[in-house]
Amino acid sequence: PCPAREKILPQVQAANQLIQQFMLKNQRLTYVDIFQPSLTEAGRTRPELYMKDGLHPNETGYRLWAGILRPVLDKLDPPRK
Repeated sequence: PCPAREKILPQVQAANQLIQQFMLKNQRLTYVDIFQPSLTEAGRTRPELYMKDGLHPNETGYRLWAGILRPVLDKLDPPRK
């Protein structure tokens, strides 16, 4: 959810739910939710996660996503020592 597309958040959320439902039917797929953590408690977008254009994530946004994705990826393919 980005500020530039805040008007269509309900459609994006509906699409994400359909994708998640589809993925739950296939054990080879893993759904990772970066949508909800990218929203405020009030359900609004978090502008501090995006560049001035309101569309592309900034370093803070990518750090948030990485913090969510890294544990999932490490579980699926543990780091080699």
